[in-house]
Amino acid sequence: VGSSRAATLENVRRFAQADNFNAVRKLLNSKNTTYSLAALKKLTASRIGSSDLIKLEFESYDPEICRNTLALVTQVFLTQSKNLREGQTASVIVYYEAELKRAKTRLEEAENENLAVNRDNNIINYDAQSNNVATEKEALATQLTEVSQQYAGAQAALSAVNRKLGGHQAALLSSRQVLEQRQRLSALNASLADQQLFGPQDAGGAAKTKQLQAEADHMAQAIQSNVDKYYAQTNSTEGIPNKELLGEWMKNMVLVESNRAKLNVMNRRKQEFEREYQRMAPLGATLKRIGRKIDLAEKSYLSVLASLNASKATQQNTQLTANLKIVDPPNLPSQPKNNPLMMLVLLSGLGGFVCVGGTV
Repeated sequence: VGSSRAATLENVRRFAQADNFNAVRKLLNSKNTTYSLAALKKLTASRIGSSDLIKLEFESYDPEICRNTLALVTQVFLTQSKNLREGQTASVIVYYEAELKRAKTRLEEAENENLAVNRDNNIINYDAQSNNVATEKEALATQLTEVSQQYAGAQAALSAVNRKLGGHQAALLSSRQVLEQRQRLSALNASLADQQLFGPQDAGGAAKTKQLQAEADHMAQAIQSNVDKYYAQTNSTEGIPNKELLGEWMKNMVLVESNRAKLNVMNRRKQEFEREYQRMAPLGATLKRIGRKIDLAEKSYLSVLASLNASKATQQNTQLTANLKIVDPPNLPSQPKNNPLMMLVLLSGLGGFVCVGGTV
């Protein structure tokens, strides 16, 4: 006996299944008119007309046993019917839940891989970034060609002026002081070109550009001052042609230094673009491969999710429709079925009396 009726029932079942020789199993397989399987042979089920109604009938010598047997049979039948129909979709739901978990794991792995590639390579939008790199490279190539032409022209003009100036004027232009000033001017022009071409264009960038331009102009004026001093010390007022040549030399020298600085900056930038191209090219294939992986994982996840939802909907529908209803519960009969037992007892008693009397 358990703590409840259900616990008692479970104890009886466990005891009956323990072996083939226990008291419960012997009782079930005996000829007992109440608690044996043979007694259930008197249980019949029939369909009422063409409806979905089923009529259960059981015959027993005791009306309470008859009613309780019908009630228990009805309860067991309803439970088994519901479990059978729900069990058909329960295993499917378990399968789809496991598949959904695996599909979600694959999708998360693909998305994490995509996130890692973008984070490691500083990619926000690959298509936009690759287009920007290509556009900037084309613009740089055009600027590089223009500056190269200007540099070649200025260098040719400077060489021509140097040839015209001859010996001692050329010695001045190659003096230590002028060379140091030219190097400083070249460095300033390089910084100025880098700022103008590729620096930030905000307020801070504009201020820095203005400062570098002022320093470059000041250095050019210092070189011009040295040239003027040398000319005043070594030439009379009749040396106007040489003065014009020195002015032309100064102009072409500044132009050469400026264009050389721009070319150096642009060549460095070109190398950076080449390295960026080499970096971006394999990334495109990698991102496309990861994108296809994400797409397939997402489609698989959505497909399994749709199947799982359909199975759950089927299970819910089964739960709503699988509940069979008891239209008329079992009850005690108003009067028992005609039982020939008493008549048989009387006839057997009378027959026995007649036989015994006749023999005596």
